[in-house]
Amino acid sequence: MFDVSRLRFKNVVSVYTGGNIWLFYGEVNGVYFLCDDEGYVQILDESPADFDESLYWEWQKAHMIAELDEAERTTFCDKLADRLLRNVSGDKHGGISDHEIRAYKNYWRLPL
Repeated sequence: MFDVSRLRFKNVVSVYTGGNIWLFYGEVNGVYFLCDDEGYVQILDESPADFDESLYWEWQKAHMIAELDEAERTTFCDKLADRLLRNVSGDKHGGISDHEIRAYKNYWRLPL
């Protein structure tokens, strides 16, 4: 199980893929994460930055450490949104607005 109680994001990248779809990835607690705009979170042992590879299930399965359960996912996404709203230097926001981030923060609190 991945411990979400003390999340330390090293970096966060927001990517708009088109069709009103956002993906978020980066490094946290010495491992990597991939989160979609629905709030589904995977913890990975390799960076998912290369979307030509990492958006395929086979790649994700080979590098997955954990899929976060509902409580973990909610905590993770809440802290991810807070990090995005702080606009930490070095994070890449890909054009996502604070308004959109706040909307996702509220949406991610709902059960999947």
